[in-house]
Amino acid sequence: MRYFEFNDGFGYYALIGALTEEDAMTHYQLIVSDIDDEDACPVEISEDEAVEKFEKTTPTLQDWTDLHDNSLGSEPFIILMDGSLN
Repeated sequence: MRYFEFNDGFGYYALIGALTEEDAMTHYQLIVSDIDDEDACPVEISEDEAVEKFEKTTPTLQDWTDLHDNSLGSEPFIILMDGSLN
């Protein structure tokens, strides 16, 4: 699994786990928001960086393990999303 952070150039923040950047972009558009800037690209980060960002919003590493283990394997999944969208 790879991890993509949608920040600059995107309307809303998201951190998405996906096999490819294309899968992450598609999932962002389906779940988070349309992408207005055609040139915007998410930033790929390491799993350690994704865990660190996730842990800032959740109390234990077990939560990361649960999220990661309960993802649908090769299906993209939202790790973090802009709070204004909840």
